[in-house]
Order: sequence, then structure tokens, then C-alpha cells
Amino acid sequence: MSEELRTKLDFVYAEVLGEVGGLVDRLEAAGRQVDAVVTRVEHDLDRTSRGLEGARKSIVEHIANVVTKEAGRAQAQVRADLEQEKDRVMAEIRDTMASTVAAALDAQIGLAVTDARKAASALAMAAQKARSDVAGAARDAQPRWTKLLLGVAMASALGGGVAAIAVSHLVR
Repeated sequence: MSEELRTKLDFVYAEVLGEVGGLVDRLEAAGRQVDAVVTRVEHDLDRTSRGLEGARKSIVEHIANVVTKEAGRAQAQVRADLEQEKDRVMAEIRDTMASTVAAALDAQIGLAVTDARKAASALAMAAQKARSDVAGAARDAQPRWTKLLLGVAMASALGGGVAAIAVSHLVR
């Protein structure tokens, strides 16, 4: 009986070892798959980050160009309008008033032109600050996008509730 029991135990032991070996093989295969997914996610994240950086730079450059162009147009229009108004007022003054009054008014118009130039200069400085603020906002937004993309990549790799927890921690 002892020999028969021993044979049965050997059989069960061999069967358990076979199951354990199969489980180890499956775990190793799953580990290789996880490694492959992590490598792919890291590659995709790197590529996406480079794409986002390029897009950010393009957007900042475009906004800066638009702001600069609009500031230049506004400045040119203000100068043209002021010059035209100055010419109109001066012609009216020459036609209706004495030369001393015209000279005094010409000085006042010169001051107004100087003030307008200062205002145009302030407008150009505001446009420069707006470009700087837009560039700063774009730089500040990039890490959030990177975290969100990493969260989405993890969600696709891990799936389910674990991904939701991972995304919620990354976006904080």
C-alpha cells in the first residue's frame, strides 16, 4: 500500500510541477508583453511630446506674428490719421487765424502727435507682453498635456479601474 500511495504522490507531484511550470511560462510571456507595451507607450509618448512641442512653437509664433502685424497696422493707422488730422487742422488754422495763433496751435498739435506716438509705442509694448504671455501659457500647458497623454497611454495598456486611478493621480 505504501508503494501505491508513493506512486500516486509522485504522480500528483509531477502533475503539480507541470502546472507550476505552465504558470511560470505564462507569467514570463505576460512579462514580455508588458515590457513590449511599456516600450511602445514610451516611444509613442516621446513622439507625441515632440509633436506637441512643435505645435506649441508654431502656435506661439503664429500668435506673435498676428499680434505684431495688428499692432503695426494700428500704429500706422494712428499715425496716418493723426497726420491727416494735423494737416486738416493746420489748413483750417492758416485760413482763419493769425500766424501767431497758428504757431501756438501747431505746437499743441505737435504735443498731441507726440502723445499719440507714445500711445502707439505703449500699444507695441502691450503687443510684446501679449506675445510673452502667450508663450508662457503655452510652456505651462505642455506638462499637463504630457501627463494626460501618459495617462491615456497607461489606460490603453492597463485597462479598467487601475487606469482610472493612474490617470487621476497623473493629472493632479
